[in-house]
Amino acid sequence: MTQTKGTTLGPCPACGKGDLVESAKAWGCSRWKPADGGCKYTIWKTVVGKKLTVEQIKQLLAGETTEEIQGFQNPKTRKPFRARLRIDDPNTGHIALVFELRKEPDRKEG
Repeated sequence: MTQTKGTTLGPCPACGKGDLVESAKAWGCSRWKPADGGCKYTIWKTVVGKKLTVEQIKQLLAGETTEEIQGFQNPKTRKPFRARLRIDDPNTGHIALVFELRKEPDRKEG
């Protein structure tokens, strides 16, 4: 992971020994090299075709679920969709999509 500008978001949530540093494509633990302990914590900047903001990443790191985000893109159909995000695995930084249940409109019988 090539670090850019020394930007950090604080200590690594997984190992607590490294810092969460910015690279071109992700935020990851500064101890990612195997010689340094090999922490694999990573939050990718782009999720399902949508680039995340630093504020959204900070929200995820705080253990929160984001507000609904529009502009994700289905990789197979290329159709846009919206969802919320949360960290699914605190050891790796894996992000899960959270979908809101939509109430179907009442249908009139008759």
